[in-house]
Amino acid sequence: MKNLLKILPIKDSRLQHKVLDKVNFPLTQQTENQIDLLIDTLRYDQGVYKNHSIALAAPQAGITKRIIVMGNFLHHKNPLKQIEIIINPEIITYSNETDIQEEGCLSIPRYLAMVKRPTQIKVNYFNYQGYQIIKEMYGIQARIFQHEYDHLEGQNMLTKAIEIKENPLWKPFVQKLEKNNKLDILKKDPLYEELNTQKMSQLNK
Repeated sequence: MKNLLKILPIKDSRLQHKVLDKVNFPLTQQTENQIDLLIDTLRYDQGVYKNHSIALAAPQAGITKRIIVMGNFLHHKNPLKQIEIIINPEIITYSNETDIQEEGCLSIPRYLAMVKRPTQIKVNYFNYQGYQIIKEMYGIQARIFQHEYDHLEGQNMLTKAIEIKENPLWKPFVQKLEKNNKLDILKKDPLYEELNTQKMSQLNK
């Protein structure tokens, strides 16, 4: 079993503040190890989005560094076949054109949000080797980059949501935990305080 990092719930104070410190190059051994853990956590997370995760910002896993790991969309059928390591990212420009799409989040597994975002962005970041990358992103890639970038800025999809609804993956996930007597995992997490006995009975109807 891979050694995975815990995904922080969105109510955690570490996700409420902008990550100010940039990563220095060359990377330290500690930072390299943290990146490896972020990649494994993205690929093998056992939560609601098991086998559906596509990107992860370092603060979501308790690492206060400006790092994002994201699937490579050149591999359409399996973006996680190759992981892009995005260090010290900046969004240089946003397009005037926007659209509204549904988003999910590893730190907010119970809910989906309809979020309005620019459809095209120009970004600047450094890769694992320390080379500067400047490129344009479009469509779903641009949306996911903006979503993860928000976490580095102390924001999240709920702060920009036009509409919020329950994730259809949530109920089966909770029922599976209950069946396997693992519901205490949720009860220990402040994000799930609302899952009291009454609400659990409603989920199982």
